[in-house]
Amino acid sequence: MEVAIKPLVLCVEDDLTMQTLVQESLREYNVCCADTIAQALKEMNQQNFSAILIDIQLPDGDGLRFLTKISQEKKFKSIPVLILSSHTEISNKVMAFTLGAEDFISKPFDPIELKIRVAAKIKRYQTDQGDSRLQEIGDITIDFNRQKAARLSNGKENDLNLTAIELKILGLLTRRMEQVYSREQIIQNVWGDNTYISDRTVDSHMAHLRTKIEGAQVKIETIKNLGYRAKLTN
Repeated sequence: MEVAIKPLVLCVEDDLTMQTLVQESLREYNVCCADTIAQALKEMNQQNFSAILIDIQLPDGDGLRFLTKISQEKKFKSIPVLILSSHTEISNKVMAFTLGAEDFISKPFDPIELKIRVAAKIKRYQTDQGDSRLQEIGDITIDFNRQKAARLSNGKENDLNLTAIELKILGLLTRRMEQVYSREQIIQNVWGDNTYISDRTVDSHMAHLRTKIEGAQVKIETIKNLGYRAKLTN
């Protein structure tokens, strides 16, 4: 049985109380909070989010301008963005929807309403993604439809020649960058519960995978006594 991995939601909000309220309202999801636009961009380049909540007033800029940036970038524009703000003037709402926001939620919000609205956007996003997922992490692209992964180098895509198992492992680790997966979690997600796979088998596949992606921006690290994680380097 596959270990369920909760969808990841990014909350761009500098008010700590509001961050806590959002996290409490969205317990079904993994909520990552960013105080600033700069921090949000860093998280977005390292993680794969299923929805983004943005306040309009942020310490280092305007949330609506940030929305414009998101909607213009290929790797982000399909992610549903919801504006979460106390600036509920009609002009802000019109601007938000014009720039590509999926929803506008007023502060203070009802926790149940927030949960329902976010859930609806994530469900639609996941349906739209379907089986045609194309995952881009640093200079590596994973195409699950074609069952292949490639590294972009000097403007050219170079096939990494991964086996089906290696592709599944890479897809799992890069789904949540820097999250540590135990060997048991890797076995359950990649092979399932009905096959006996030893820890040494996992380690062997990891060694081969590391060799094939050597030199790429994605690195696989061993976390002693815990498992493995993928990390993005410059």
